[in-house]
Amino acid sequence: MPSLTLNTKSFDQSFIFYNFLKILHITNWYPNHINEYEALWIQKHIKSLDNRCENFVIHFEILGENGFEVIKKKSNSLCQTIIKLPFGSWLIKELTYFLFVFYIFIVKRTHKKYDIINFHVAYPMLTFWHWIQRWVKKPVVITEHWSAYHFNFGTKKKLPRIRRIFQQNIPVISVSNALSNDIKQFAQSNFPTYVVHNIVDEKIFYPDKNFKKENYFFAVSQWKPPKNPLVVMDAFLSSSISDTYQLKIGGYGVLWNKMKNFVIENKAENKIILLEELTSHEIAYHMKKCKAFLHPSDYETFSVVCAEAVSCGAFVIAPNIGGLPEVIGSNGQLLDQWKKEDWMEALQRTSVSPPKSSKYINSFGRKKIGLQYYKILMHISEEFRK
Repeated sequence: MPSLTLNTKSFDQSFIFYNFLKILHITNWYPNHINEYEALWIQKHIKSLDNRCENFVIHFEILGENGFEVIKKKSNSLCQTIIKLPFGSWLIKELTYFLFVFYIFIVKRTHKKYDIINFHVAYPMLTFWHWIQRWVKKPVVITEHWSAYHFNFGTKKKLPRIRRIFQQNIPVISVSNALSNDIKQFAQSNFPTYVVHNIVDEKIFYPDKNFKKENYFFAVSQWKPPKNPLVVMDAFLSSSISDTYQLKIGGYGVLWNKMKNFVIENKAENKIILLEELTSHEIAYHMKKCKAFLHPSDYETFSVVCAEAVSCGAFVIAPNIGGLPEVIGSNGQLLDQWKKEDWMEALQRTSVSPPKSSKYINSFGRKKIGLQYYKILMHISEEFRK
């Protein structure tokens, strides 16, 4: 079956009067009392549908921790169950997730009052979906965010149980065409695909002409592989622009101590400023003030921080890989090679005269993304009924 990429513009007029959808969202990642920032992008996707849909979220998550504990929370639109297990076997987790799915769909038949079932992140929730799929007479879709498919989950094994999820012709909505292609290549399968980008908070990340650009570059992230901040830090210090510019870096992560040590070892405290963790408002401030936003990474399926930078009108420099071209477009410079010398050249060029970026501003707002998301879910629902 050929891959499908839905052009929502082609059927805008057919949705002048919106049909109200009742959606059952099921996910193993979601903000919770243990981690209020977990998978905020999933929550934002779901909330973007609120004006046109009735959304109910079932969040079921297994955490590998000492001891055993079951934590439950329920409201009118959310049911959360978090289980802490004292072991980390993936097979046991897969079977536990299956028992949960079996209980929801076969025992309780929760799905019967909804128009469509939306699984956010396929694995491990859908590992054994093929065992019960025939009894679920509702359209099912996967909304996928995970970059693990590109790296084959960090293993050389074939992972047949995960591949089988995507060999059942379930439609997949992903945050970029790059992620859709990664999943198809991983699964060695073809299935209907659609793209809905992540959402940027327009109340925080927007262009402001009152902000005057200053002589510094800015980067922010959760610094862990495949992020590669040291190559940019080294390129910056090795370039003559470090005499007149600063490099300001925010964030945290497993690479943060290495970044600190690099600054200390090179006595660069006045040139590379490590800002630690920043609020969203602080990040937006620097995106609006910086000469350019830098995103050193060896792979990205989307990159929310790049979308935020673009939404602020920042010029973005990043590798030409994965979903980054879809996010950045003409609003920056995409590097075909991203070694130290390539970054040095890009920084030098940008310090002289960076082009203005504006084409994709407001492309990631909640209203726009929510409408696209709704239309795709409605389309999938209608295709199922044919």
